[in-house]
Amino acid sequence: SVCQTRAILRALEDECRCRPTEGILAMNDTTPSEDVASLREKAGFFDTLLSASAEGIAITDNVKKFVQVNSMFGEVFGQQPAELIGTKLPEWLAALDETVPRQWAELERRVHAHGSCRGFELQIPTNTAPRHFRINALLSKQTDRHPPGGIVSAWRDDTQRMQAEQTRRDTERTFHAIFNHTFQFTG
Repeated sequence: SVCQTRAILRALEDECRCRPTEGILAMNDTTPSEDVASLREKAGFFDTLLSASAEGIAITDNVKKFVQVNSMFGEVFGQQPAELIGTKLPEWLAALDETVPRQWAELERRVHAHGSCRGFELQIPTNTAPRHFRINALLSKQTDRHPPGGIVSAWRDDTQRMQAEQTRRDTERTFHAIFNHTFQFTG
């Protein structure tokens, strides 16, 4: 849920005193070994938080390549997270359907303009019925390892809810049509 994702991101910020993409694993040859151990501990904490999310989490860098995805994101799209790392998100989305990169570009525009975007609706056409996602996204900050411009996004599959709403609307229309038709004959 959105609340769960916010709690995870808040906990991560509290634990690491940083934003999720602020180089948790940034280390070099001069990093003291106790700092390396601390960074590895924080990385483990970060992985645990990502794994605990019921939403798919995807983190891209400033050139739109996946740098981190959680298992739920991979599960939703039928891929292993490791398969996605290094893949450019727009190209990956285009493989799902050619209309999806334009939708993602609109989300990016909003994130870059406002720093975040909440409740963005993205629709992916499929052979049977479209899949609907509600995405919350925010712009990453600059780190020692990464320039600004990456996006942290939480994807919730809203397909079942959208289908249930459509079924409810269809049922209401049918009911009103029957009611109006019946009223015409008795009125």
